[in-house]
Amino acid sequence: MNKPILASSAALLVAFYIPNLRAFAEEGGKLSAWSVKPAAIARLAEEFDGGWYSIRPPKGYVQAELSDVTAYDRAGIKVAAWTRETGGSVNPTITILSFPKPAGPGESDRAIFEGFIQSLTTKWPDAKSSEISEGLWNGDPALRFQFSATGENGEAIQGVAVCCVGDSGTFVVSALCVGDAGPGIEELAILKNSAVSCQQKSSPAP
Repeated sequence: MNKPILASSAALLVAFYIPNLRAFAEEGGKLSAWSVKPAAIARLAEEFDGGWYSIRPPKGYVQAELSDVTAYDRAGIKVAAWTRETGGSVNPTITILSFPKPAGPGESDRAIFEGFIQSLTTKWPDAKSSEISEGLWNGDPALRFQFSATGENGEAIQGVAVCCVGDSGTFVVSALCVGDAGPGIEELAILKNSAVSCQQKSSPAP
């Protein structure tokens, strides 16, 4: 099942900008806290305990069965995904990843933007990303951004990624759905709130 993994691949590129953000916060920069909006609570299921993470998935979503995570296991990366079957070519999906602490220094935000756009345009040539927003996610400095693209069959794909780097590693939650108006915008809003509800519960494997 490669669609959940695809949703997370772009988020990985942005995660390595976080060390610069943490320095900003430590120097006294003010970041707003991200939390689930009260209006969205009724659209989310009860909290699910995934062992190394917890999340309130949107109602109607089920935990996805990932067919091949061998490469992730070898790299010490934990991965999980939640999805809702729609019968379309791209199902709405939330992907959760936990990466070991990077050994090297982080890249610049410009390099990350270029890498992010390149990764998306490899799959979707017209992909575009929003500006990166900075905030506090579960008390830690984090980044969040949205992206849009046109799918292979003309689908209007919308996505969001939230990521932060802690002392033990990098935690990334990304999501995508289809639709740029009406129900699509509503679903993306629900996915954003579900992503913000997600928390890392234990350190990733070394």
